[in-house]
Parts: sequence; structure tokens; C-alpha cells
Amino acid sequence: YLKIHVMNRVNNLEGIVSDWSYWDKPYPKSVPRKILARPFQWLPDLVLVVQGVRRSGKSTLLAQIAESRKLPPRRCYFVNFEDPRLSTWLNPALLAQIVKLSGSGEEESYFFFDEIQEVEEWEKWLHVQVERPGNRHFIITGSNASLLAGELSTALTGRHRTLDVYPFDFEEYQQLKPAHTLEQYLDDGGFPKALQVDDPPGLLREYFK
Repeated sequence: YLKIHVMNRVNNLEGIVSDWSYWDKPYPKSVPRKILARPFQWLPDLVLVVQGVRRSGKSTLLAQIAESRKLPPRRCYFVNFEDPRLSTWLNPALLAQIVKLSGSGEEESYFFFDEIQEVEEWEKWLHVQVERPGNRHFIITGSNASLLAGELSTALTGRHRTLDVYPFDFEEYQQLKPAHTLEQYLDDGGFPKALQVDDPPGLLREYFK
């Protein structure tokens, strides 16, 4: 019974990863973030940390990273750990099973772990991964900048680089609202989702609360 349970769980995991990944679907259309204009090199022994406040566009940025760097979609494994289907399995064993989906590790593989802070002892697990030789790359996001900074300073010292994501600046804002002025931008703000609803101030108040 236990073996069947484990096999079913692993099979379900591949389906969950498939749902979040872009193996058989196009990347979503979105405003290109200027932060991606910065050059950076993929290094297996460095974790790329994407951090910022909630709703600033971190998850969308992950897809933009994969698309703009022309990474093979089938070698990119996306997971959002706030998915309720994973709620009883948020531990290092889950991370290990996701990595196992990529095979032997001889091919370049990219793991986009969204809201990594939901997983117990994720920082220790990552520290071990980057110490091992291989072609696996880890890109992670977290909403709590202070939490990430504290854990990274102790567990991943010298093993990570950080991209700080903020809401849209005025130039990015104008890609959605080309006729709007700076004054309107100051009223609307730069949170991406709020710019796509009929009542931006109402949604922004919810963010503030």
C-alpha cells in the first residue's frame, strides 16, 4: 500500500509541475521587465533569488527569464509552492522528487521555484545542491524579503545572486497605459494586476491592508 501511495504521489507531482510549466503551452504575454536587460551568466553553483513584495510580478518574471534567455521549455521546471495540492508535502523530499523529474542531471535543467519559503528547510536543501557538481540551475522567489535575507545570509552565503523586483516604473507603466501621464501613474501605482482592473484604487487598498 505504501509503495502504491508513493508512486501515485510522484505521478501526481509530475502533473502539478506540468500545470505550472510551459512544456506544451506558450509563455503568457506580459510587459517585459527592464531588470532583464542586465546581463547575467548561468552558473550551477549560484542560486538566482528573485525577491520583492507580493503582487510585484515575480512569478511573471520567472517566465520572462526562461523565454528571454531562450531556455528549452521542456528543461524548465516551474512550481508554485502555494499550490494547495502540495500542502501536505512541503519538505526537502518534495524538492528532491521535482529534481528527479529532470533525469540524471547530465542535461542542463532549470528549476523555477516560486514562493520557496513555503517549503521546510529549503535553504539547507539548496545549500547541498549547489555544492554538488552538475548542470542544474535554481531560480527561486520569495515574498518576504527580510525572511529571505536572513536565511540566505546564513545558509547560502556567497552562493546566490539577487534580483529585487519592484512594481512597474513609469516606462513600464506606459507600455500598458501609453496615453497616461506621470500624474496618472502616481495615482495608479505600478502594481501590474491593479492596472488591469476597473478600480485600481480598490485593489491597491486591499494590497495595503
